[in-house]
Amino acid sequence: MYDNTGTVLGASTAAIVLPATVSAFTGINYFILLGALIALFVVYNIAIKIAAKVIAKRS
Repeated sequence: MYDNTGTVLGASTAAIVLPATVSAFTGINYFILLGALIALFVVYNIAIKIAAKVIAKRS
């Protein structure tokens, strides 16, 4: 298993900073944007796991 500490720290930092920035510029509620970003991370994570399984089966 590889070390993903940096990835986790980067993702958690982005999860706090990105919605705040977008909220400031657009006026959309921060928590709506935070929820959307978390949902995106979850979907992205699932997609990576599926891709990893497909690649593992092929090799």
